[in-house]
Amino acid sequence: MGWKITLYSTISNHPREYRPKKVNFTFRLNHDLYKFTSTNIDICYLVDTTGSMGGSIDKVKKYCVKISDILNNEMCDNEFRFGAVFYADPINVSSDYNRHTKLTSNINEFKNYVEQIGLLSGGDGPEDWAGGYEICANQMNWENGTRIIIHIADAPAHSTLYNNGGDGGNYSTEGPKLDNYIQKCAHMNINIVAFKIGSYPDKSFQRVKQIYNNNGKYNFKMTDFDQNRTDPSYFVDLVVNSVKGVTA
Repeated sequence: MGWKITLYSTISNHPREYRPKKVNFTFRLNHDLYKFTSTNIDICYLVDTTGSMGGSIDKVKKYCVKISDILNNEMCDNEFRFGAVFYADPINVSSDYNRHTKLTSNINEFKNYVEQIGLLSGGDGPEDWAGGYEICANQMNWENGTRIIIHIADAPAHSTLYNNGGDGGNYSTEGPKLDNYIQKCAHMNINIVAFKIGSYPDKSFQRVKQIYNNNGKYNFKMTDFDQNRTDPSYFVDLVVNSVKGVTA
């Protein structure tokens, strides 16, 4: 919280006195109701939870505490909160569903939630990006400060606006819907860090970048991600360096 101290003085000014006998000082504390937003960093993992993504989910499970510890130690002037959105493909497979946990500073609470997440089927090639970004844009409890989505995906979104095939072109309404959620994220000044697995999601991530640029936002970054890498430092370093890059 911020405080402002204002100093007021009252000086005796009788015309027959060339020097005041006393000076009265009054201190007034004005409480600033706004937080110093530069110290708040919210990090939301947005992860595809269909069959091929087991390696990525395992890394989030295994290393989320280590990532939190490193960030809190190396960026100790900041306050971190972590949340996650796990999406599948409920618009194609009726038994699929999207899940999420709100942003929290309690890393053990976050870890306990992530550890019970399992894989769902996914059905066709593309997945429900629109459902995932709808949660990020409308349901996540973002605070003022730096906002980061770390999106890990090996498959594109539905709609030919976002993919080059794989869903039969049967989801024409999904593209404009997702456009709106991406635009809202841009207007909310949410940084998107995309961890791309393979080339299949290329068109989707390129459209997200284009929407950000068209809205005057350039806080979208993309990097190739090898979910088969088993060395612990690989995933940890990617996340930590991405966060540092956003906040630099």
